[in-house]
Amino acid sequence: MSNSARTEVVLLLTASVNIKGMVLTALNDAEIREQHYLEAIAHYHQQTDLPILVVENTGHDFSPKLPQEIAQSKRVEFITYAGNDFPRERGKGYGELELMNYGMLHSKLITDDTVIIKVTGRYRVLNIKDFISSARNPSRQPCQASYFKGQRKAFSGIFCATRPFIRDYFMKNHDLINDSKGVYFEHVLASTFLEYIADGFDYSLLPSYPRIAGISGTDNLPHKTNNYIFWLRRSIIYKIVRVNYNFLDKVIKIFFQG
Repeated sequence: MSNSARTEVVLLLTASVNIKGMVLTALNDAEIREQHYLEAIAHYHQQTDLPILVVENTGHDFSPKLPQEIAQSKRVEFITYAGNDFPRERGKGYGELELMNYGMLHSKLITDDTVIIKVTGRYRVLNIKDFISSARNPSRQPCQASYFKGQRKAFSGIFCATRPFIRDYFMKNHDLINDSKGVYFEHVLASTFLEYIADGFDYSLLPSYPRIAGISGTDNLPHKTNNYIFWLRRSIIYKIVRVNYNFLDKVIKIFFQG
């Protein structure tokens, strides 16, 4: 895909309402989880002009509780299927990647040229407009993540990808994800980016530190960036590190890697 051809950005929200005792997941109450998803969908419908794809893997129907404006919206697509029957020890990250792939394959909104902003579906990213602006910028790489090369994990709450990245790279590593063995979605996302880079592609760092309002499913506690002061400190540090990292990365490529 040429940069000049990049015109379409889609917000992909992953959802799993009835998780049925998933390993390492403290928030199991289906009604609470559903409410979090509904709040997030409403947030993005109000705060963005993007097409929104909601993919759910436990056969749950959101429609009875959707506000009329969302239920009738032409820019919101819901896909739900029965895909939560994999071994529990694999963990929610295994199901999340499967969700992404299923949605990518069955959505009417996504093509190979689409930039996909993937967000964990219960999270409300309060500075989402920063990421939309960056995804639409033809001078930025279509794949974007909070990942510094050499680190073991990449942040998975929000990142940008394309269908070829998910299909040709990430899904090849799907079976590596196993929460019970300490190999999480974040580990495999990081290693997949390294494979992607090794094949001559590149990615950009996310433009801002995500400010997330929501409850972590892992420990059932509020996300730390619910606290504005915590987020502000992290945001300042992230911007400083990001600028210097980008500079050093260019220097390494020019003088040491040829």
